[in-house]
Amino acid sequence: MASGWKLIRWIGDPIPWDDPAVQRAAANGTLSLRLAAWFRYFSIHQCNQLVPGRMEKRIGPESGFSQSYVFGPHEYRVWMTDADAALLLGNEWERWQFLDVTDAPESARRPAMGKRDWQSLQASFAKLTDGRRLKPEYR
Repeated sequence: MASGWKLIRWIGDPIPWDDPAVQRAAANGTLSLRLAAWFRYFSIHQCNQLVPGRMEKRIGPESGFSQSYVFGPHEYRVWMTDADAALLLGNEWERWQFLDVTDAPESARRPAMGKRDWQSLQASFAKLTDGRRLKPEYR
């Protein structure tokens, strides 16, 4: 596609227990019980995992985008305008579920998440309404 477009892939939320750093910390006993409890809660109650071939995500003008886009159920890469991609990737919650793969179209894995990434994700999801709010004992 011509410039002015980004190839965006829907990959779902990060799964804490799939992260090698989290796995190492758990194995070494350096993962706090509080953080382990939050990862468990997030994995069960908040994490939106993508099931290829079975899930579809639609976004469009009703959410502030210039046009409609459909991710899935068979193709999870979509060309978006630069402005719409910036809106999506700048969203506090949706940004975790999407990758800009313009320069690496076959890329399906998110870059490794660092401690600050996990802290930012935790802070963002703590703001959500009761349906996806973290129980007080996990804060």
